[in-house]
Amino acid sequence: MSEMFKEFEPRFKKFTSCLWMGLTCLSVGIGVLQTEWFFTRWDRPSHEEVLKVMDEDEAEERKIADQYIKARGKLPTTGILISENFSATSEGMLVKALKDLLDDEALQAAIRQDFGRSFHDVNAIVFPAWEAIHDKAVFGFTDVGRDAALIASRQVFAAGFTVHDRHNQPQATIDGVPRIGIDREALYDQDTVKLTLFHELFHAMNVPKHEPPWYTVMQNDLVYCDEYRDYVKRFGFKYDRERNIWIVTAIPMLFFLYLLIRHLWWVWLRNLWFTRLRRRVGAAS
Repeated sequence: MSEMFKEFEPRFKKFTSCLWMGLTCLSVGIGVLQTEWFFTRWDRPSHEEVLKVMDEDEAEERKIADQYIKARGKLPTTGILISENFSATSEGMLVKALKDLLDDEALQAAIRQDFGRSFHDVNAIVFPAWEAIHDKAVFGFTDVGRDAALIASRQVFAAGFTVHDRHNQPQATIDGVPRIGIDREALYDQDTVKLTLFHELFHAMNVPKHEPPWYTVMQNDLVYCDEYRDYVKRFGFKYDRERNIWIVTAIPMLFFLYLLIRHLWWVWLRNLWFTRLRRRVGAAS
């Protein structure tokens, strides 16, 4: 058995060395794929293209709103309305988050400067995402809109979603007013509520989403937007995801790197060092 092992020992050493080296590179690669740094290096819409989509979608919403007024004889919802279907505690968190966003004059001025409108110009209805399965008439969806809400409400990593009417797309709402679904995950604490509502109001303002690649599961559909990332960093939003990604990347990388160095020492470097030492001792004697 020992003779057989000696025969395959060089191959085994090479295999284990390649294994630890491969695992180290794999852990680094998977981690980097989750970062903003990686995602923002991919092809993404330019600011001019974003503004064009916003104008087209806004015109579509106005057209549907006009049709709603003619058919129903009443105006659609104006401003941002928080649904009464939330619990008193959740509603209070949302009201506070919305007030903080709207009262932040510097933030709203920056958004208006970059996009030509701000959250003060947004009309939207905020409702509990888990109630998207209810009668579509309750929340003003068409069949298309209700299907979109159902699909979005089942996404694993989403704390919220927005259903709104888009240019050259089937009508999603009955009145041209975006619907924002807030999931229970977003109601974990006040910081999370504020960040989630901020994100979804961007969509309600018709900033288009741009989904990351399937293997970049830790980023959202607005990270591509330089202005969005800048606001999150500049205006005090608690956003620890990017830092946590790098931490989670570093831990397995350092672990596999340690195993690799330890393996190389015991299998290759130690033997090389002892071989050279014996030669020097032998030459000296």
